Amino acid sequence: MKEQATLTVTEAQFSEMLEVTTVGYHDEVYMHIRGGRTRLLAGSPGSSAGTYTDFVEAFFESVEGATEAYFDADEVLSYIELVSSGPSTKLKIQFFGTEGDNLANKMVITPDSDTEDFEVSLMLSSGSSVMESVPVSLPQQFDEKNRFTNPATEEPLGTKIETTISQLQKINNTVSLREELDYKPVTVKNGEFRLDVGEEKNQKIDARLAGEVEGDDVSNLYGGHFSEIVQVLDGGVTLYLDEGGPLEVLQEKNHMTIRQLLGSAK
Repeated sequence: MKEQATLTVTEAQFSEMLEVTTVGYHDEVYMHIRGGRTRLLAGSPGSSAGTYTDFVEAFFESVEGATEAYFDADEVLSYIELVSSGPSTKLKIQFFGTEGDNLANKMVITPDSDTEDFEVSLMLSSGSSVMESVPVSLPQQFDEKNRFTNPATEEPLGTKIETTISQLQKINNTVSLREELDYKPVTVKNGEFRLDVGEEKNQKIDARLAGEVEGDDVSNLYGGHFSEIVQVLDGGVTLYLDEGGPLEVLQEKNHMTIRQLLGSAK
């Protein structure tokens, strides 16, 4: 078994990387380290809900080598907290594998310090069957502008909304007040981003949300991990969608690109 790659990170950096990928919804993540960049995928192949995140070298303290790994995010975070003495603690995360196998089969977590002696070794799932659980084709479904390609039209999602997580929280919070509602509406009406919940004959909420809109009017419903996204992410986001199509939540900041994808329930 040989060392394939090493990440030197703070607890805060590694935790953020996993949290913005799983958003407390997905369990396992696939990590691909190569050329100083780290890519993470979460979700199931063929599923309408998934996550694709990228982290450039400047996000980390250092990145060395190349590997692929598949692991349970919560389990790894639990061991990270065990080894770490706080968010600013520097950690060394090493990946080991066998010759000729791209997937690492062992992760070793230690403090990046000569004064501390604490090591955790985790055996990882490996072998060709592991990749059957990874949405490996997801990155190819985004164009150079990070827009998702709608499978129904084979064109990038056409309506764009520049807004903030706080506006999506308003949608989520409004729907949570109505026990009979399961899905969150994302609506563009007359060129405006709107909060449109309920019916005139019962209880209806109709309000303008803050957001810059480009493209056609749309009115879709989304479930999946919408609630988890608005609880984990913050700041500005860009939404891409089509009538009756999936929703992409895109965020680019702090040396990372986050792409969250949800299927339409309409």
